[in-house]
Amino acid sequence: MANGFSPTGGHTGLLDLEALIRADYERCHPEDSLEDLKRRACFSEEDRGLLGDWMALAASRAKARRSETPARTAAG
Repeated sequence: MANGFSPTGGHTGLLDLEALIRADYERCHPEDSLEDLKRRACFSEEDRGLLGDWMALAASRAKARRSETPARTAAG
């Protein structure tokens, strides 16, 4: 996929990314779970797109967190 996310797994750090969005997804979709969405994404183009959107948000959040964390130097 264009965003580097594969709904069937294989993405390093996938569980970390999911942790960044799980509560928000389940709050926005109270009758659903992220796990259910992931299962449906294997069969449904619409759900695959929705999952891709949420995972893009997770990647954006992860990038923002990395930029907020000061880099450690070898001397420090």
